[in-house]
Amino acid sequence: MPSAEGLYIHVPFCLNKCNYCAFYSVIPRPEMIEAYLENLKKELLEKKSFLKPEITIFIGGGNPTAPGSEFLTRLMKILSPVLSEHTISEFSIETNPETFDKKSAKILKHLPKLRINVGIQRFQNSELKTIGRNTCSEFNKLAFENVFSITENAGIDVILGIPGCKSIKNDLGECLMNYQFKHISAYFLSIEENTELHKMHLAGKFPDTDDIDASELFEISDLLKQNGFKHYEISNFCTTGRECRHNLQYWHGLDYVGIGPSAVSTINGVRFSNPPDIHEWLLSKNIIQEKIDRNISITEYIFLRLRLLCEGFSIKDFEKKFGSIPDEIFQAIQSEIAAGNLERNSDSFMLSKNGLTFANQVISRIIP
Repeated sequence: MPSAEGLYIHVPFCLNKCNYCAFYSVIPRPEMIEAYLENLKKELLEKKSFLKPEITIFIGGGNPTAPGSEFLTRLMKILSPVLSEHTISEFSIETNPETFDKKSAKILKHLPKLRINVGIQRFQNSELKTIGRNTCSEFNKLAFENVFSITENAGIDVILGIPGCKSIKNDLGECLMNYQFKHISAYFLSIEENTELHKMHLAGKFPDTDDIDASELFEISDLLKQNGFKHYEISNFCTTGRECRHNLQYWHGLDYVGIGPSAVSTINGVRFSNPPDIHEWLLSKNIIQEKIDRNISITEYIFLRLRLLCEGFSIKDFEKKFGSIPDEIFQAIQSEIAAGNLERNSDSFMLSKNGLTFANQVISRIIP
């Protein structure tokens, strides 16, 4: 019985590895690209029966446009049976500005409900250099023009909390004066294990990002609200009706299919995790299956729903799914309300502005 409302395709290719990046990616080489596309086609055929008649599609990475226009053309051909057999309510693709050219735009322009996210991260070259991003801001203008030539539903990703860098507020404000973006994702820089940034930090060459406060987030939140955006998820802002529908499925705990190295699927109460290694994925090795029991479901429900700042944690919805709220969870919620970290709005509990500052700590104190 089809249960998945979303299809995620992980493209593991990047022209280089940024210092902070912990996502699985490799440099594209012809033989690897060929093997990837052949196996992706096979995996899609195996899993597409789980897709509902109406779905969202999200192509992420890596950088899906890094391998070039021929790769992108072949990827769209692999997806053509899904496009013809399903109603597509949103088709999202990520890209970096330096690889989104006119050829990319031409290949994507006829896709249904097209939504493009451009990972610029910062606007100043000195700041890009600080986080080890091997690109320059001069690519932004051309990429933006190419994106807006084929869709008005476009967004950008930025990184906050970079030690030694000024707030991104003014640069972002200038950008919004020139381009009508509908979605902004803003993530705090974190030092992840097994990254170049982690090695630099251990060697004393990069400061601890835990010492950065949330002020930059509140600065851009105020700016974006003045420009007609709502802060709908901890790290995401959008104009009216422009939430990322695909990602909302994750936050709402719905089923989805993921294909490609490191991609995850959740189908009928079971989670399937592909190995974060293209060679193991090509051999169908080390695929992890996990039964999502009641405790895991409750934990994920609380964690994900509290990230949704306009919806929060619905009492009625929780009780419909799991029964009465366990006493220890209810008492923890009451404590966070008393501390000013949560607010109650009718049937729902939501993070307050104060709680947003310490969101991870607040949520961890509630989760059993």
